[in-house]
This record gives sequence, structure tokens and C-alpha cells, in this order.
Amino acid sequence: MLENNKTQNLPYQKLLGNDDYYLVLNYGAAIKLKNESQIPNIQVVLRKVDIVNQTFIKNSHDIIVYIPIPELDAVRIGSIWKKRERVLKKRRDFDNFEYTEDINFNFDFTINSPQILKFDEKIASLENSLSNIYKINFQKSEQYKIPYFNKTNYTKLISDTGITVLIPAIELFVSAYTPEHKLIKQRLLQFNIDKAIEDFINLDNSKVENQEYHIGLHRKMEDSNIKFLAYAKFNNISRKRISYLSSSLEFSELERIDGCQVRYPIVLPYHPIHLFISSDGLWLNEKTFLVQRIYTISIPSDIIVKAVIEEKIYNIEKKLFKSGEIEFKPKIVL
Repeated sequence: MLENNKTQNLPYQKLLGNDDYYLVLNYGAAIKLKNESQIPNIQVVLRKVDIVNQTFIKNSHDIIVYIPIPELDAVRIGSIWKKRERVLKKRRDFDNFEYTEDINFNFDFTINSPQILKFDEKIASLENSLSNIYKINFQKSEQYKIPYFNKTNYTKLISDTGITVLIPAIELFVSAYTPEHKLIKQRLLQFNIDKAIEDFINLDNSKVENQEYHIGLHRKMEDSNIKFLAYAKFNNISRKRISYLSSSLEFSELERIDGCQVRYPIVLPYHPIHLFISSDGLWLNEKTFLVQRIYTISIPSDIIVKAVIEEKIYNIEKKLFKSGEIEFKPKIVL
């Protein structure tokens, strides 16, 4: 049994409160509590930086803090923090890697299906693993955490131009799974797909008709959330991919770290066929791009979705969602 005092005393619940500056370098494994009312915490790797000279501090070890996954909307990879406050949205200097902003990728999943790989798994386009290239520098007393961190999942996508795009699974979840609706996102972390979405859907007005998804809702929502709920309810490919998340977070007694159960979230695009993203990140070589954050992501358009709200039918026409610092005000056209 997982002891309550253990769950209340993770090494750090929030970002550090000292006078140093810390770069959010990476995400790691999840700490999944047995109590379904709890939201998983994620390992966040911090690296101390010299904010004036924009350099990493030599001989400084990376540290791990634990933050509830929904809070990662703010604690993004590449941001810099001091005393639990963000002082820089994104760092552009990563030593040996070329940092690129606003780079676009298109993916056709009928040609290359999305895959999951581990941090220490060899990648064909790199002829190496991320763990050997994008290294984490733990101090000796924390070396025991490396085997856990090496199992962290990344979503591997092949673009239309043959680029291998690697996305931290948690970053894909934060950016692509109902980014505007934290409650849906939280329920996806706690329950299986049907239980997670049941409170948001009016089943009496939900059906597939004339190859269209008619999704019944109790109230208006943003386009991206309506599309997500419709595909999660009716599309077999989307349902299968989304279901990997809850199954990867199921309770078991297999592994523990810092006294708590360890999980490795699996996140795949719920888009059945096509996906477009605009992102920032690092070129690891000319054929491999490591995404740090996604700013724009397409909404599936394979199937017409009509939202039935209070007996009125709304056509869902928006195709893109912009996340992060960009405000998104979609229109639902009657």
C-alpha cells in the first residue's frame, strides 16, 4: 500500500524558491497516486543558468521537481524561473544545438503512423538515443533516478518531408488534448476515455449520421474541445490512441521512486489521418527535430462535426488551435 505521508511529501511539490535561475530542461516520468481524485505529478528537470550571460552554470547538477501535469501549461520546456516565478518565456541558446522558432510540420498518418519511443531508445535518423545526445546531468546521489528517466516516453512522428520529429509525450498532451479545457484534461488523467468524457456529452443528442458526427453538448465549448469530444466518442482510431494514456497510468505495484508509484504516460495524436503543428525546438541533426513546445496545432477535418446544443445545430469549422501565449477566440457559426 502507498502510504499517505509518502504522497504528501514528494521531494518538491513546486518550483524552487531560492535566488537561482532555473531552466525547464525536460519532462520525465509521472507519479500516479492510487486515489482517483488525485492528478498525477510529473518530473520536471531543472538546470541552473546564468541569466546575465545566458549560459549554463558549469559543474551544476540538474535537479528534479514534481509538478501536477495541468500546471505544465505555464511550466513549459525552455522557460526560465526564479522563486517560482517565470522570468523568461523561452531560452534560445542550447550550446551545441540549433534552436529554431516557428517551424512547421505536416504529418500524414496513412503513410507513417505515430509511434512511441523511450528516452534511451536508439533512433534511426540519429543513430543514437536521446539519452546520449540530450543528456541529463544528475548528481551522484541521484544516479538511481536515471533508469526511471530513461523510460520516459516520446512521440515519434515522420513529417511529409521525411523529418523525424520527437515530441515529449507530456508536451503533446498539454498542447493537443483539449488545451483550452483543463477539466477534460484532468479527467483524462484520472479515468478511461468513456468515463472521462461522459459528463461533457449529452448522449441523447449524440450520434453518427450521414458520415457526420453529431455531438450533443450541455453547453457551448470552443471548437477544439468539441472536435476532441466528437472524435473521442465516435472515431475508432482516435479512441484507440487516446486510450493509451489511461492504460499507461493504471495503478500497479511495479515501480517506485521517492516512495511513490512511477508511470510513463503514452500520448499519441488523436488526429486519425492528418496533423499540422508549428513548434519551437532543437535540430539534433539535419533529419531529426526535438520539439520543446507546440504553438499551433490543427483540428481534425476528416469528418464533419456538428454540435447539438439545446437542440440547435452548430457547424464546427475552425481548423487550427493556437496554444501558449496566443489568445484563441474561435467562432461557432450557427
